[in-house]
Amino acid sequence: MSTPTEKRKRRCRVASMSGAPIVHVVAYYPPHLGGMENVAKAIAEVLARTRHVDVLTTTCGAMGSPRIEHAGGLTIRRLRAREIANVPVAPGLLFHLLRISPRAVVHVHVAQALVPEMVWLARRLRRGGFVVHFHLDVAPHGRFGRCFIWYKKRVLGYTLRAASKVIALSEDQARFLEQAYRVDPRAIAIVPNGVGAEFTPAPVINNNETRPFRVLYVGRLSPQKAIPRLVEALGQMCQPVQAVLVGDGDQRPMIESLLRQHSLSNVRLVGIRRAAELVEFYHWADVFVLPSDREGMPLVVLEAMACGLPVVATDVVGNRELLTNVGVLVQPNPASLALVLDKLAQDVHLRAELRTRGLAAVREYTWDRLVHRIERVYAEAASQ
Repeated sequence: MSTPTEKRKRRCRVASMSGAPIVHVVAYYPPHLGGMENVAKAIAEVLARTRHVDVLTTTCGAMGSPRIEHAGGLTIRRLRAREIANVPVAPGLLFHLLRISPRAVVHVHVAQALVPEMVWLARRLRRGGFVVHFHLDVAPHGRFGRCFIWYKKRVLGYTLRAASKVIALSEDQARFLEQAYRVDPRAIAIVPNGVGAEFTPAPVINNNETRPFRVLYVGRLSPQKAIPRLVEALGQMCQPVQAVLVGDGDQRPMIESLLRQHSLSNVRLVGIRRAAELVEFYHWADVFVLPSDREGMPLVVLEAMACGLPVVATDVVGNRELLTNVGVLVQPNPASLALVLDKLAQDVHLRAELRTRGLAAVREYTWDRLVHRIERVYAEAASQ
């Protein structure tokens, strides 16, 4: 039980935290495409309404963006970097991290190697704490897969356990952090992702228009997202269908080849779309599909639900907790996906029910509300 002196000291630390500098460290940042990047941007912008926030990131995927960018209380510093084995390496990052005050709130977003370890080293040298935001446990792939397995087992777990607090996106993810990385459950705080106010539902138009069923995917074209599973499912559907895949990534040439192989001229790859253009695609579609092998907490699903779209997703960690009794969860194989899409194409009443469920669920995920919870995490970290 805390003594009066300890409680007084804790209150002082929390009060002093309110004026402490906030630094977000993230390997990639918009305009680079990705859910983690958009989450980091949303949190930084909400915090910057009342406090100054620095973002340390890299130039990877940000061609044409200024190296230093100021927007109100927000400063973005993009450090020169190059990708090696899908890991952004920024030689100057450690130097910038070492300049951060020990009393600052350092919030590192984790989905790639190296950046969190540099934060850990710098904060240890400066005798300051840090907060980890765990977005996704990325699966190893490619020729460096074995090295990545070793890294996760020997290095990442140590870094996570060294953090003052670890933000998990869901209860499922919190349990995973405890079991896979032996993170103390008392250090874990659950804060889900949020959705921006620009994502609003399209009006419901009652007409008898006869047209193909419209399927939408938004996200990276990367192995984790399992786009070939969706392509195979579209090829197996019995109902007339049109599909749009929004996004880009390493697998685009392979996916284009697969579309030609299956003669799927009804599927379009439109590249990266943002802001109003992205909302237009959400409003165009009849259903949103996420065929992933694994997820953290998919931001695009929240965006789709906020735009009134029914959601179909694979029954995997990350999707399951968000979509149980809200969307449709299917086994991760093309046949199951095709069967559900055919059913939705024919059942307008089921689509309307899923739209209503999604709109009701997404009301809980506003960024203002969630950033307030993150500020409480900062206060708890400062009180340790």
